[in-house]
Amino acid sequence: MLGVAPDGGDPLRHLHGASEDLRERDRVVSKISLFQAADMNVARLIPILLGFLATPLGPAAGEREPPLVEVLLGTVRGSMSKTASGKEVASFRGIPYAEPPVGDLRFRAPVPSNGWEGVWDATQERAPCIQRDYIFDEKGPIFGKEDCLYLNVHVPLEVLENVKMAEMRGEEPQRIPVMVYIHGGGWLGGSGSAFNFGPDLLLEEDVILVTMNYRLSAFGFLSTGDKASPGNYGLKDQRLAMKWVNENIAAFGGDYKRVTIFGQSAGGASVHYHVLSPMSTGLFQNGISHSGTALNPWALARNAPTIARTLASYVNCPNSSSQEMVDCLRMKDAVEIAKHFDRFRKWDMDPILVFGPTIEKEDNDEPPFITAHPYKILKTGKFNPVNWMAGATREDGSFRTASILTDQKKARELNEDYDTVGPITTRLEETAKDPKAVARKIRQFYFGDDDIGVETHHKLTDLYNDRHFLNGLVQSLNIMTTVSNPSFNAYFYVFSHRGKHSLNDLMPVINKTSNSKVDMAILNVIIPNAYDKALFLGVTHCDDLIYLFPMKDFVGAPLTDEDARMSRIMRRLWISFAEKGNPTPQQNSLTPVKWEPVKPNELRFLEIGVSPNGMKMKSLSQEYLKRNKFWESLQLSENENYREQIEKDEL
Repeated sequence: MLGVAPDGGDPLRHLHGASEDLRERDRVVSKISLFQAADMNVARLIPILLGFLATPLGPAAGEREPPLVEVLLGTVRGSMSKTASGKEVASFRGIPYAEPPVGDLRFRAPVPSNGWEGVWDATQERAPCIQRDYIFDEKGPIFGKEDCLYLNVHVPLEVLENVKMAEMRGEEPQRIPVMVYIHGGGWLGGSGSAFNFGPDLLLEEDVILVTMNYRLSAFGFLSTGDKASPGNYGLKDQRLAMKWVNENIAAFGGDYKRVTIFGQSAGGASVHYHVLSPMSTGLFQNGISHSGTALNPWALARNAPTIARTLASYVNCPNSSSQEMVDCLRMKDAVEIAKHFDRFRKWDMDPILVFGPTIEKEDNDEPPFITAHPYKILKTGKFNPVNWMAGATREDGSFRTASILTDQKKARELNEDYDTVGPITTRLEETAKDPKAVARKIRQFYFGDDDIGVETHHKLTDLYNDRHFLNGLVQSLNIMTTVSNPSFNAYFYVFSHRGKHSLNDLMPVINKTSNSKVDMAILNVIIPNAYDKALFLGVTHCDDLIYLFPMKDFVGAPLTDEDARMSRIMRRLWISFAEKGNPTPQQNSLTPVKWEPVKPNELRFLEIGVSPNGMKMKSLSQEYLKRNKFWESLQLSENENYREQIEKDEL
C-alpha cells in the first residue's frame, strides 16, 4: 500500500525534500543516459528527469545496523533509505555479477564473478560502463570504466527483516515479486544507477527492484560475424545478471519464480530479445518493453563486420584477418577505442544505432545468444512462453521533431536535402535496395508537396513514430499472438498522459549548445503557452518513465496531484503484472478498466491516461492502419512481402 505523507496528502508531493547536498551529488553524476541512441541528446540532463531522491539515513538518524545479506558468493553490506512516504528501503549497490571484462576478456561472453573475501561493501554506486556523451557534447570527456559489470538490489526493509526472522524460526518466508530493469541508451549509453532508476516510487509497494550495468557500444556489441568476436556481449551481460537474480534473489526475500524484466527503448528491445533467446529460457516469467522491440529498424546491426573493420582502421589495427584484428583491439586502450565512436554518425544523431545486437553463427566457440533474424524466430513461434507487455508513448517520435525544429540548420537540411538526409534519419540505407527512391515515396506520402517544418510538425512526428517505434511493435504483437500457445498473454498499451514535465521541454535547452541558431521565435509564435506547447509536442519518448522512477528537482517543481495519481496508476498496473502476469486482475478506482490481452488478428490496446475517461480499451485508428499498410508496401528487408523475395534471390 501507499504510505501517507506527513500532512495527510499525497506522499509523492514530498519527493523534493532531499537536502541540497543530495541534489548536488545528483548533479555530479548526471552524465548517465536513459535513452536509445537518439536520446543521447539529453544524456547529461537525465538525472534532472529521473534522479534518485530516497534520503539515506545518517548515523544520527538511523538506529539499525547496516543490512547484511548472504548470497552464494559471500556477504554483502547495504545501506538504508526512505521513500517519499517514509517507507524504509535496504539498498545493495555495486554487487559484482561478472569478472571485469578487461584484457583477454574484452569482446568475450561474460565470466561469472569469482566472489570476494570478507564482506562486500554494497553501499556505493560503481562506475558506469565506458561511454561518451558525444551527441550532447561531442568534445566532452569519455567516462566510465570497462570494469563495470555490477548490479543493484533494492528491497523493502521490512521484507528483508521478515526473511531473517523466518529463517531463525526455521520457516519459509513469504516472498515478493522481482522487477529487473534494463536501461536504455541505444546500447551506447546509460547505466543502472539509482540516481536515475532508484526505488523511491516502485518500492512504495512490496516489490524488489534490480538494476544493472552492461557493456555498451563496441565493448558490448562489436561483431566480426565469426568466431573471433561473435558479439551480443551486452545482451549476454544482461542474461548473466538475470541468472544471478535467479540464484540469489531468495536471500533478499524475492521470488525467483516471479521475475519480470522491463526496459525502455534499447532496454525494451533487450527485453524482447530475451523473450526470443533460448539462453534466457527459465530466467523470467514476464517481460515489459517500453518503446522498443527487436523488430524496430534500429534494433539489429545489419553490417556489423564492416563496422568492426572500420573501427579497427581508426585505431590502426590490421583488418585482413578477423582474429588478428580482434587481438589487436584487445590490446588498445579503452578510451582510445571509445573516442572514435562519434565518427560513425552521418547526420545529427543518425544513424541511431551503430553497434547493437547481431545474428550469431551456431558454430562459434561461445554459446550464441540469437542465431536467426528476430522476425524468423517470431514466425516459427520458437520463443520463450512468457507474458509480454509492450507499448509506446502516444508521440514517441516527437523528441526528434522537437530536436530538429528548434534548430534552424537541421530543419533546413531535412527539408532541402531530403534525398541525402531522409535515408539516414529513417534508416533506409541498410534495408532498402534503393534508399533515395524509397525516401522520396515516404516524403510524398507524409508531406505531399508541403515543406517539412513547424507547420507540418505532426506529420514529421507521425513519420518518426511509425518508423522507429509503432510499426515494429505492431508487427511483433501481430505475429506473436498468432503463433503463440494458449499460456502466453500479450498486453498492448499506448501511454497518453502529458504531465507537467516532459523530455521535449529540454530540447530548446539542448540545441542552445549547438553551433546553429535555435529558432525559438517561430516556435513561440505558434506555441504561445504551455498548454498549446503540450499539444504541439505531445507525449514523447521516456515520458512514461517519469511515473515509475523518481524525479529530481525537475525545473524546480514537484509532481502535480494529477501526475502523482498517474504514478500510482502506472505502478499498480506494472506491479500487478509482475505479481500475477495480469496487469488488471481486478478493477478498482485506480484501474477501473479490464486490460484485455491481445487476440489473434485483433490488436486492441489500453490507452493509459489519468482523466476519468483517460483509461480505455481502443483499436488502432484507421489513419494509423493506412500508414502501416504504406510501410508494409515498401521494398524494405524487414517487411514480409519483400523478405521472401530476398530469400528466394539468395537461393
